Amino acid sequence: MPTTIYKRTTWHFIKSILLAPLAPIAVGLVLLWLMQFFSNIAMYIVTIAVPIIIFAFMIYNAIWGDNIRFEITAEGRCDYYQNNKLRHSHDLTVCELSYFKVQDANGGVQTLRLRITDQEGTTTKLECEPIGKRQFEAMFRQMQSFSTFVPEKL
Repeated sequence: MPTTIYKRTTWHFIKSILLAPLAPIAVGLVLLWLMQFFSNIAMYIVTIAVPIIIFAFMIYNAIWGDNIRFEITAEGRCDYYQNNKLRHSHDLTVCELSYFKVQDANGGVQTLRLRITDQEGTTTKLECEPIGKRQFEAMFRQMQSFSTFVPEKL
């Protein structure tokens, strides 16, 4: 079995780019409303600068912050990349796997976090929401097939 790659979905990327302007617009409207009480040059600068900074952060996060990739090899190695840089690497045959998921009322995933605990007890938490629910479930099943770790009973 070759290396399997799970990466950010195109839909997640498009959704992030389209939703990026909403937060700065909302903050800008609140600041415009506040300008009626504080009409000085500093307030005008803040009203323009704050939404621009928020928009820049949202675009940065949409393009680079959510750019993640998991590579799972046939030998049971899981490599986690963020912005094409290797951030974590785990041998799944000696790791305990679990995950944390929060869904909204419509069944959409808001938070999807993978938890990998190695044999030394070090826990790594990886944000997986950008790869989507369907890819995550397939990836988790594949990861579990390698894991032979059995927690000790106390």
